[in-house]
Amino acid sequence: MPTGVNSISGLISGIDTATLVDKLIDFERRPAYLLEAKQARTNLTLAAYGAIEATLGQLKSAVEGLRRPSDFRSMMATSSQEGLITASAGKGAAPGVYTLTVDKLAQSHQIVSGGYADPADSLGTGTVTISVAGAEALTVTLTEGNDSLNDLATAINQAAAGVTAMVVNTGSGDTPYQLILSGNTTGADQLISVATDLSGGAGLDFGSVGGVNIVSQTGSSSIASGGEYTGNSDGAYSFSVSTGGVVGSDTIVIDWTNDAGESGQIILDDSYAGEAVEVHGSLTLTFGAGDLQAGDEWSVNATSSTIQAAQDAELSFGSGAPITIRSASNTVDDLIDNVTLNLLGADPGQQVTVKVEQDVDGLVQRLQGVVDKYNSTIDFFLQQFSYDPDTENAGVLLGDRTAMKLDSSIRSDLTRAVAGLSSQFSQMAQIGIGTSAGGSLDYDGKLSIDEDTLRNAIINDLDGVIALLGSTGSSSDGDVVFLNAGQSVEPTGGLNAYDVHVTQAATQGRFAGLGVATPTVGSPLTITAADQLLRFSVDGIEGSLLRIPEGNYESGEALAEAIQAAINNDDAMADAGKSVSASWVDDGGGQGHLELVSRSWGGNSKVELETTDGALATTLNSVAEPCPNAAADRRFACNLARFDIRMDGTFELVGDDVLRRALPKVREGVDPRRALADATGSSSLDVLVGAWRAWLA
Repeated sequence: MPTGVNSISGLISGIDTATLVDKLIDFERRPAYLLEAKQARTNLTLAAYGAIEATLGQLKSAVEGLRRPSDFRSMMATSSQEGLITASAGKGAAPGVYTLTVDKLAQSHQIVSGGYADPADSLGTGTVTISVAGAEALTVTLTEGNDSLNDLATAINQAAAGVTAMVVNTGSGDTPYQLILSGNTTGADQLISVATDLSGGAGLDFGSVGGVNIVSQTGSSSIASGGEYTGNSDGAYSFSVSTGGVVGSDTIVIDWTNDAGESGQIILDDSYAGEAVEVHGSLTLTFGAGDLQAGDEWSVNATSSTIQAAQDAELSFGSGAPITIRSASNTVDDLIDNVTLNLLGADPGQQVTVKVEQDVDGLVQRLQGVVDKYNSTIDFFLQQFSYDPDTENAGVLLGDRTAMKLDSSIRSDLTRAVAGLSSQFSQMAQIGIGTSAGGSLDYDGKLSIDEDTLRNAIINDLDGVIALLGSTGSSSDGDVVFLNAGQSVEPTGGLNAYDVHVTQAATQGRFAGLGVATPTVGSPLTITAADQLLRFSVDGIEGSLLRIPEGNYESGEALAEAIQAAINNDDAMADAGKSVSASWVDDGGGQGHLELVSRSWGGNSKVELETTDGALATTLNSVAEPCPNAAADRRFACNLARFDIRMDGTFELVGDDVLRRALPKVREGVDPRRALADATGSSSLDVLVGAWRAWLA
């Protein structure tokens, strides 16, 4: 206590009253001091527990990455020639060694225009139409003042329609400026073609077709050549009439060949009216009035605008008698299941070995990550429990029973034996993870890894390692497969089990088409441009208008494969993550039908064939199931509602009785039509389906 100028403490009494008063005040404040110290201690403890939560969160994240059985089964793919092929493997890839040769890389098409003196000069006003893979990609309209080579290149690039334009200066001659068009997609079918309708300027040419050179002709029809040649190289074409006749009245057959060894036929039927007929590479011929006689011959030369040919990648797969694999892309992900090959270079004389195997190194590294996080956790607890007798400094949680119990629990959980396992491993030490791994004992309780022991365990008994470290389970029913268990699931060990009763299995929406004659080699199903259009919706997502490749399909499987590829490659489906699997179902007696199944499950799973103008859609869907799209219960209910009438005087379906008899069979996978036939007592499925079709008509 300070003394004033007018006070003389203890001068007469000899007592230091100021000090005495200060001590009395400090004594009175002692409870406050203790409360403040306790509050500070509590704040430190709370902060320490917050740090515990963060530390355990990091450990949990590391352990979570190795909880599911699939987390342990990561595969790796390596290539012996990474300058030619790199490879990556996903979950589910099977071990194997594969020999490949990259014969060709996939390329996009590139074409170049004729030359111009100035890229700012007018090409003329009108339209330039660019097509890719036979389909129109974009049409550019050139107007006065915006009609130069530069203007055209800018418009093409702004359209972002799958073609990139570039004006280059070759530096040679009086017309050094040329327009290069490059396709953005690789593949042999990704040909670029250009059609122009320009007037008043220099025009735009890609490739050229020479005039007709008559070799010999006794017929009177005039023959003219045309088109803008899009072949990959200059071509010399020869033509010969094999079946003559009057143009526009008779059927005339003309054979053609070129210097590349390609050949084909031109057929002029009796309705020909002078239109241009495409021969090959956009080269066209037109025929005037008169006749063509057998033996008439002529030739046409064509100059190519191609500077890089559209090309598929080609792989030789195998070493003894390899097969040829073609891919429109240099990324091949459908050759080896769950393995992606990236083609980087072509060398027909260099074999490449791709090896797919268990990613032992990756698994060891991830387990080391768990061990590192565990040891960091142990270090944290040791710091909190520490005491230095020299400085008398103690850790914040020294003597904290809750923290000590938590520390003990973590140590015991990771090092104790796991009961009920059928494998040879029941403790982590047996696979090389422990406090004495590698022969040195860690008295602090931290873990270390003996890599040799761990690698041997992974290679020789991966299932045992998974059973020890991951969440595993088994089922008494082969139709129920254990996939994963959450953190809150109580392990049953080897003594107990969880009872599971499946009352309704999820189903997949499907489309079943009309039964038609199964295509064969002798009697193929022919798809032409007139009937190739289809549009499907999958799980409520409407797809684009699809073009099924033209051709003769000699098996139902080939048709199913083509339709499946068209649906699954549709951007609208890919963006929504939707896809189908297609198959051809043999109905017997030379008949069959197309079946499409959504790859999703549940009540929202459905596949629908939308209305189009294509004859193929009509053929496939003429008498498809009235309710082919929903999952089993919904499809059955729809079918039942549609049949709850008297048909053809043969039978009558009534709700409850039929439902009780037929629905269990539908749930077992029986086709709803068959289930309905059985439930109504119809002796013949044909009778039921016949009445069904008559009602639909």
